[in-house]
Amino acid sequence: MLEDRGPLLPEKVNRETAIQRKLQDIQNLSSVFLDITENILESQEALKEIQDNNKKFKEDLDKGVKTLTEEVNLDKSKSQGKAVSEDDAKPTDGDND
Repeated sequence: MLEDRGPLLPEKVNRETAIQRKLQDIQNLSSVFLDITENILESQEALKEIQDNNKKFKEDLDKGVKTLTEEVNLDKSKSQGKAVSEDDAKPTDGDND
């Protein structure tokens, strides 16, 4: 009757089944270690990509600010008229009315 209870009962544990269990445990641990290692590597790659994108964004932002500043300064210089002199402040013949 004990023979029908299954291979994992203490009566059936022998050296071979104990080694098989340990090998299965080692295989499970190595699988977990592999998963963790892969996740770390993927995270490092994602972080590197984020850093590269951030650097490019900052460079593009700096270029955009510089271009915008140059355009604003150009517009200011175009919109400025000639300097007002003392002669411009004197009334003209048409101002006497």
